[in-house]
Amino acid sequence: MDEARGNLGVPQSDLTKLSELKQTIRERTNIHPKFGEESEPLVSHKEAIEKAFDSALIAITEKLDVHNITVNIVSKDLGPGHTLRELVNGFAWSRDTVDIFVNPSHPDIDTLLEKAMKRYLGHELHHAKRYEGPGFGTTFFDSLIFEGIAQHFERELVETDPEEYRYGISPEKLQGLMLKAEELYDSPSYSLDDHEKWFRSGSEEEDIPVAAGYAIGYQIVANYLERHKHDQPPVTASSLVLAPAKQLREEVHKSVETETDK
Repeated sequence: MDEARGNLGVPQSDLTKLSELKQTIRERTNIHPKFGEESEPLVSHKEAIEKAFDSALIAITEKLDVHNITVNIVSKDLGPGHTLRELVNGFAWSRDTVDIFVNPSHPDIDTLLEKAMKRYLGHELHHAKRYEGPGFGTTFFDSLIFEGIAQHFERELVETDPEEYRYGISPEKLQGLMLKAEELYDSPSYSLDDHEKWFRSGSEEEDIPVAAGYAIGYQIVANYLERHKHDQPPVTASSLVLAPAKQLREEVHKSVETETDK
């Protein structure tokens, strides 16, 4: 039987593809940037933010099936430096609501906005997608994987020096922290104060550096990806978005295979 054709004799499948191409990325995904009172200091950058948002969303949706998410654009002072994370950052509240923070005072906003938006919008939309499955989880190990996979997804989108994900922590120090963290992996006493300490503020008293949890989570996922780098289909941060943390936990003590081990 001939394929159904439109009024112009064009195959219906081609008409559908043409219609999809005419739609904007926001219409196809129902993911829109929302500007409100909290974004007023960014008014002079609104056009650039929207352009960077659309470019990032196109790249992200090539790797993640994400839809129906409101992205609140919020003006926020993220620090005085020149790094990407001091220009754009964010927070994923749920599977359908994300905040993206943009620093209007960043000295390189005009040149780095597109790269920073792709990296951190990708991070937060990865979180939002993961909320459809295991989500943030209930244990320290769950939260390490939640952040670790999202950081690796950043690297699928933007070429990034892996050293950035050590957060200034030496390899030797990181190894010691990973051993220390193991004691809390499934601890019922792990609290919001503990989370603040491991992922944000650190603790001089307990010798935990700022952002140690992010560095540990990144390394656990890095080890897992290295062990599975020859798998087919390839194992990536995007393919792991809905994977339960226990999938990685089962291999956390396995050595990383190198080419010389084969």
